[in-house]
Amino acid sequence: ADIEADNGVVHVIDAVLTPSTGVRQLIRDAVDVSIYPNPASDFINVKYDLVNDGAISLEMFDMLGQQVLISEQGYSYKGNHTVELPVSDLETGIYLLIINTGNSQIASKVRIVK
Repeated sequence: ADIEADNGVVHVIDAVLTPSTGVRQLIRDAVDVSIYPNPASDFINVKYDLVNDGAISLEMFDMLGQQVLISEQGYSYKGNHTVELPVSDLETGIYLLIINTGNSQIASKVRIVK
């Protein structure tokens, strides 16, 4: 169903393919993520509710994309979890905390102040 034009070929799209596991399904692996205190200076608490069992890790990145912290939580069962992460060694700034739940990643901004 391509159409030839003076300057090349125009591809006609008549269907959109979606993966079998949509974004909504991936987000449902971990819900109700909260980080407190935020902003923080010494530590943050990361509270999350897992819908499914699985391996969990938490990673924090600075705005240059450099990993500044990693916390492997191992295999966790579904339900509520709270993890305390030390952030006193980090400089003042905005960071991205990513919770890896095996099938998905949930990202949240964290602000560090000194």
